Amino acid sequence: MDKMIQEFIKKYCHSKDSNVCLLGPMLKQMPNGLDSRAGVFFIDGACRFRREFSGQSLSIGDGDSSSADQMDCLLPTQKDQSDLSYLLQNFNYPYHLSLYGLMGGRLDHQLAVLGECSQFTQRTRGQCQLFDEQNQLKCLIGDKIDFEHHGTFSVLSFTAQLVTIQGKAQYQIQSQVMSSLSALGLSNQADGSVTVLADQPVIVIFEDD
Repeated sequence: MDKMIQEFIKKYCHSKDSNVCLLGPMLKQMPNGLDSRAGVFFIDGACRFRREFSGQSLSIGDGDSSSADQMDCLLPTQKDQSDLSYLLQNFNYPYHLSLYGLMGGRLDHQLAVLGECSQFTQRTRGQCQLFDEQNQLKCLIGDKIDFEHHGTFSVLSFTAQLVTIQGKAQYQIQSQVMSSLSALGLSNQADGSVTVLADQPVIVIFEDD
């Protein structure tokens, strides 16, 4: 645990239901409608947008995509975890995290981001929503996910488990075994409100139609 990060979370992430925003190094533009009353985390290269945010913020990273002097919480360049992983381990309540600027680029990096978010949701029972390079919602991670969507979506699980898909989904399942990264939940169609239930985190991915 990091004392600086813990104090920031305690002061500016006021409740476990807070929607906490994390901005990553691949951010192309600031998201609209950020709450200036809530704290925002700028991860490494995202610091180039920090002046555009008028609220409380904390920068964290090793400076490899920015510079060390821009980091409030400077991490070593030689470490066995990512900047995101270091940050996420400091959240101990089921926060809803919104992550921008962390999708796209190298496949291994994207998989690691999904894995770290899955571990966070499993540990805290929180939820992550990840946005693409255009700041459009790309995927949700959690064990109980409610969403409104019109179009294609897929559900994937990192582990074999029972999964339920109900609501306005074309293909519904009730407590059916979904194997690890299987094709069972691919290319479903939503026309309204959908709920996905599981014991362990699943990933809901939205496709552009």
